[in-house]
Amino acid sequence: MRSDILSWRHFKGGDVNKPFLTLFNFGPMSKDEFRFIMTNSSENVRRHELSHYQPIMHYLNAIHHSIPYRDRGKAFPESDFIHGERVNFEVFLDRLAKGPMSNQTFQELIKSENTTANFFAHKQNVIPLADSIRMLANKLHELPEYLQHEQDVEDIYSADKVRFDLDKAIAESMKDTLKNRKKRLESSPKYPEKIQTVTTTFKRNPDVIVEVLLRANGVCERCKQQAPFLKRKGNTPYLLEVHHIIRLADGGTDSIDNAQALCPNCHRELHFGSSSNV
Repeated sequence: MRSDILSWRHFKGGDVNKPFLTLFNFGPMSKDEFRFIMTNSSENVRRHELSHYQPIMHYLNAIHHSIPYRDRGKAFPESDFIHGERVNFEVFLDRLAKGPMSNQTFQELIKSENTTANFFAHKQNVIPLADSIRMLANKLHELPEYLQHEQDVEDIYSADKVRFDLDKAIAESMKDTLKNRKKRLESSPKYPEKIQTVTTTFKRNPDVIVEVLLRANGVCERCKQQAPFLKRKGNTPYLLEVHHIIRLADGGTDSIDNAQALCPNCHRELHFGSSSNV
């Protein structure tokens, strides 16, 4: 159960790899969940956060979201992969994202002279982790486009899956005909079903928010325009929205120096615009 895994705490000698990889059985890992796991991990694990765990999350999430399915069923030249270029951990993950990898290929890989020390036989702590990732990736490749059993017990859903399913349904509706949409609308309920979701979030510092808003004095710190409209209650200017330059989920600080007061348009553009990398 996802909530049980997220109640995990690191103890001396504990293994972060098990709860970290187990979460992917229930669906993609959100950046908030990633931050929770890393924060509760040992310093040794956190040293490898950017070089190992973040790439693992990226590639396993890619399998969940079906990004690599364009290559599904493709015959991979495994010999060329093992011997044709220098294989490091990220190249290994990139190969796993494209399709299942046999145990024979994995054994040839870790014995190959063309791999980095990450896969050398004496690195016994790395090889079991790499093999666990391989087996998990193989399992995910065999699942449907997005895990249908990502629903948790007692009708509690991951908030990430709810958003993903809605975006997918919108895209499918956009490609459909007006006639079909009207037909569905005629028979669809007027009031939406209520579901309970689980998510993780950050407890923001209110003093940071207030100081940044006072600094901006009603002027967007990006486009330099006044607050865009008056609030219905009190007829006062709409407060600007406080945005973290480096996101909290990516390790950014909840500080005045890492925050901007933005109008809603600039805020949405930074998150969803074509130049956004969020």
